[in-house]
Amino acid sequence: MIHGFLSEKGSFNTLVNLYTSLGCKNYQSFTIPNDQLSSFLEKKEFDGITLSRSFQKEAYYLCDQVDDKARLCKMVNCIRNENGILYGTNTDFDGVFYTFKKKNVSLKGKIVLIVGNGQVAKVVKAVCYSLGAKIVKNINQKRTIGTIGYKEAYSNYKDADIIINTIFIGKKNTDLKSPIDISAFPNLSFVMDMAYDPLLPRLLIDAKEANIAYANGLKAFLYTHYCSMEFFQFPMKDFDLDALETKIIRKKCNIAFIGMSSAGKTCMGRRLHNRLQKKWVDIDILLVKEEKKTIPTIFEESSESGFRELETKYIKEVSFSTNTLISCGGGVVTRDINMKCLSQNGLIIHLNRPLEFLKRKDTRRPMLKNNSIDELYKLRFPLYMHYADFTIDTENSIEDACAKIEDLLSKDETYNKFK
Repeated sequence: MIHGFLSEKGSFNTLVNLYTSLGCKNYQSFTIPNDQLSSFLEKKEFDGITLSRSFQKEAYYLCDQVDDKARLCKMVNCIRNENGILYGTNTDFDGVFYTFKKKNVSLKGKIVLIVGNGQVAKVVKAVCYSLGAKIVKNINQKRTIGTIGYKEAYSNYKDADIIINTIFIGKKNTDLKSPIDISAFPNLSFVMDMAYDPLLPRLLIDAKEANIAYANGLKAFLYTHYCSMEFFQFPMKDFDLDALETKIIRKKCNIAFIGMSSAGKTCMGRRLHNRLQKKWVDIDILLVKEEKKTIPTIFEESSESGFRELETKYIKEVSFSTNTLISCGGGVVTRDINMKCLSQNGLIIHLNRPLEFLKRKDTRRPMLKNNSIDELYKLRFPLYMHYADFTIDTENSIEDACAKIEDLLSKDETYNKFK
């Protein structure tokens, strides 16, 4: 049987790997020019294909039969060849629908704002209306028919219940800008970002801080292709999609260590990166290597503010990595942007070493030159507790703390922040 992904740009390894894990062992990549879809489908040399977005509108009109989901979206992302008859569906619709269901979000009578007006936005809009939303508005930077601008959204739709972002920014968003200011909408009960790279986009970081329920696009992505497999008539009833989601998050997410100087952050990263099969980056070591200056020298030449600027620069770079242990300097929590960057793809673990066990003098640490450890502890400890996803005590041996961290990271519920 021949199944695969059809695009104009070549192999999409993420999908190939996903379909393999779902049980489609020979899933492959088909590549054709953008104007060759009709001739490709006419040959019918496949049993089932999923299509890249560039082909989905045209495919809707080329299938022999399409279902109600495809009709609502006016797009087909999945085609089955059954005895020469091409059946089309839209399993992206299923993915969005599934996310609302899993998050227990009711749309009946709700006001929904969708950031963006592309193909993903059209699917989301179709799902929202099918679930009983009262008003659904697309927000677009450039006003087009059927959309509203940001100014109108902020002024006329302050009572919105749900906001969904469909604009993918990803690793280009180095300044960590949100696609919309959710603080302007006091009635929000749910926020969704269809992206999942990074796992927690800025919009969802804001939602988390405001205690608003949220979801990224990973559930939708996985269920979309789970439903494609069902559409291809693979047996999927016993497949554990929640376990697959956790496995992907566990493999992708970073672990950032924060805490006072001499709390064990560098030592922890050095010890655990092989045991956890994760890369390891120490921000201070990276900064010294790249700047070719010691930290005391940077403090002397540029003061603490100059050092903090450099620290933020390298945190921004490292935070977009995946599967990495990140050992941070003690003062990383003094800048909120640092913590938002680290939170995108990472769990933040506070290594809590009691004050009496901390080093009081260390020539390598300029902050101890003009500040007592007691003063720094009093200033920073509340910040560590505020930003940490988890706190691990390190008053005993480092090995004991390592064991606690390994145990923590072995539990599925540890990763709920990204679900």
